[in-house]
Amino acid sequence: MTSTFVLPLRRQNLPAFPPVAGSVLLLFFLLICPAANAEPNKSIFGVWATPKYHGHVLVEPCGEAVCAQVLDGDPLRANPAQTDVYNHDPAKRSRRVKGLHILKGYRGGPQHWTGGTLYDPQTGDESSDTTLDLAGNGTLEVRGCRLFFCRSEIWRRDKAGLGHAPQ
Repeated sequence: MTSTFVLPLRRQNLPAFPPVAGSVLLLFFLLICPAANAEPNKSIFGVWATPKYHGHVLVEPCGEAVCAQVLDGDPLRANPAQTDVYNHDPAKRSRRVKGLHILKGYRGGPQHWTGGTLYDPQTGDESSDTTLDLAGNGTLEVRGCRLFFCRSEIWRRDKAGLGHAPQ
C-alpha cells in the first residue's frame, strides 16, 4: 500500500499570513508610532508662552546648562528693534531685546533647576536666587528672589507654535 502526502487546501476566509505575523506587525506599529500613546512633552526645552506682554521664550541647552532667550512679545511686535534700555549697566543698553538671554546657567532637572540667573529686560532687574520648576501639566514656574522679596511667573508650553527662532 502506498501512501500519498496531500497538502491541505487553503480556506478562503483565512488571512494570507499566520496569526503570529499579525502580532509582529501590531508590535512593530506600536513601536514605530509611540506618539499615539505618549505623554505630553516633559522636557524643559522648547518654546514657552509667558503671561507678561504675551511673550515667547525659547528654552534651550547652553553647554551643560539651561538658558532661555526672548523670541517676541507685545513690545517687540510694536518695535522689533527694541533695545535693553532699562539695563542698570549703561554699556548694555544698546543690545537688542530679541534674542537676549534672560535665563542663564541653570543646572539640575528633569523637573527642578537651580543655580542660574534671571534677567527681566522690562525692568532691568537681575536675580541669581532663582529656580525653574517643570510641572507635568505643560507649565514651567520661573521664580526669582531679591533679598526677601520673591516673584514667580507661570509659563505655558507653546503648543500652537507661535514662537519662532530669533533672526
